[in-house]
This record gives sequence, C-alpha cells and structure tokens, in this order.
Amino acid sequence: CNICRGAGILRRLNETCPRCKGEKVFPGMCYTCGGDGEVTCSRCEGSGWLSD
Repeated sequence: CNICRGAGILRRLNETCPRCKGEKVFPGMCYTCGGDGEVTCSRCEGSGWLSD
C-alpha cells in the first residue's frame, strides 16, 4: 500500500488527514490499508504516483 512509483519520492504527511473508508479521498493522498480502516496519509513528489 502507498508505494511511490516512477521517479517520485514518497513523503508522509504529519498533518491530520480526512478519514476515508476503502477509497481515495482525493487523488494521490489518502488511502486506507488492509481493510482495518486505518488511514495512511502520504503523497508522491516529483513524477511519481501512488499505487496500492
């Protein structure tokens, strides 16, 4: 989950992220992992993109 692909660098966000359930809240930012409802916030910088 939240693997940065391409030439991007994965940066974790320390700020509070909106809660989400099973889907992205907004592109490239907020995901849930593993079906436990836990929210992981991150973003790809550069030309990379996030992939589950």
